[in-house]
Amino acid sequence: MASSPDPVARHVNLFLQRVFLSTTNPVPPNPKWIFLPRLAAELRKPVDAQPPPLTVDCIDRILVERWTIDSSIRPVIFLCQCYRLCGEEAANPLYKNHLAALQPVIVQCRKVVVNFLGLALRYPDSFPRCGGATDLEAAMIPPEGGCALVTSDLLDALVANITETRDELSGAIEGADMTRDDPLQLVFRPLVDGLFARLRRNTDICCPDFAALSSWRLMAECRPLGDMITRQEDIWNPPDLTTGVQMQECTVLGRLLSLSALPQDRPDVAGTMFPNPLHVSRAEMDRTSEQLASTLRNWQERAGVITKKILMASDGARERCQDWFGRFLTLNEPRTKVRGNLRDAAPDSVTVNLTAVLLALAGPFTRILDSWNHTQPLAVSWHEADRQVPVIRHSP
Repeated sequence: MASSPDPVARHVNLFLQRVFLSTTNPVPPNPKWIFLPRLAAELRKPVDAQPPPLTVDCIDRILVERWTIDSSIRPVIFLCQCYRLCGEEAANPLYKNHLAALQPVIVQCRKVVVNFLGLALRYPDSFPRCGGATDLEAAMIPPEGGCALVTSDLLDALVANITETRDELSGAIEGADMTRDDPLQLVFRPLVDGLFARLRRNTDICCPDFAALSSWRLMAECRPLGDMITRQEDIWNPPDLTTGVQMQECTVLGRLLSLSALPQDRPDVAGTMFPNPLHVSRAEMDRTSEQLASTLRNWQERAGVITKKILMASDGARERCQDWFGRFLTLNEPRTKVRGNLRDAAPDSVTVNLTAVLLALAGPFTRILDSWNHTQPLAVSWHEADRQVPVIRHSP
């Protein structure tokens, strides 16, 4: 009769089952778990009376058999889910007495998942039902009321994995020009294009796409990706653009700053948000106006964070951001004239949102009073405690 496994082995088995939703038990104790018959046969010993436990050495075989026998699995999405579950299980108090022994297992799980994910994104044709960057985009979009499968630490690890591959190839192939076939560019450029297309489709104040905004923030927080985005000249700052409207429509920052409470290209929004204005109370009108303002402020804050993260990605990214700011202001110079031709200038929404973002970026250099969020007229005055520092405050 086989002896029962030691407590550490039992916890390792449970951890791997819960992370990869797989088991060697023909009768899975959890309906979400899938029985892996081939792996169970490989691990079973002649004297075993119980299902063999999963071990850290068979993680790769778990993954391969899991998506081989389960036709509903998309490998990229499943790997992102496993990485997230690994983090959640590592914080589970169930393992607190054996956490030190589980640390190597946690590290190895994450390493194997990231390696497989990098392979699936570089060579999607080698995996069943693999959509590559399209599936990664789906994993980065959080469901309504939920969290995205892709976390910032997973994206950092994935970028590091792909960058190491590039460095290895550069060292292995004498005279190789990896700028032409940069794996980081090959893997993430389709993702950037997909998210940019989504951003261009939806900047409607009635249903703003905050999920897409979360994905852009996730990429901006990863410095190599933030730098890579600014190097995509065709979507960051195309040289052939000649008007402010084109800067708004055809650039990443232009689309991030396009949300408007009353968009010029959607005159029906006013009728949607303010139906029968002559037959509703002033309080109801004020509530609707505040809802619009709150949505717009929320969008401006998030767009500001994304812009700041991209600015901090690298010295080159900061210069390219500053070039975009300067070019946008130059192309919209007619807005500063009393009778300027505004036909080719960017709409009010972009300039207002850009002003909000620039003020937020200038926050460390200014002192904004607590009364900033009130709705009284603004005026420039001197702070009583420091006559040398001009600040923005409200007039009484």
